[in-house]
Amino acid sequence: MEKKTNKVNNFFRSNNKIFNEYRKKITGVAAGEKEIEMLKNSLPNLGKGVISNKELDFIKKLIPNKN
Repeated sequence: MEKKTNKVNNFFRSNNKIFNEYRKKITGVAAGEKEIEMLKNSLPNLGKGVISNKELDFIKKLIPNKN
């Protein structure tokens, strides 16, 4: 069970990082802690559902590669 929890936590950390990079690209500014918390609270299903790998890959393609 602990391994699954770590996997889920890593997934959400990764999603937060991707979202922040996306937001910074769009607005020029990364989201602050208070804004991230407000956004988390506004999402009804956060932590209860996950997106598919296909959806995550699509989102990643929207973010320009920094390399």
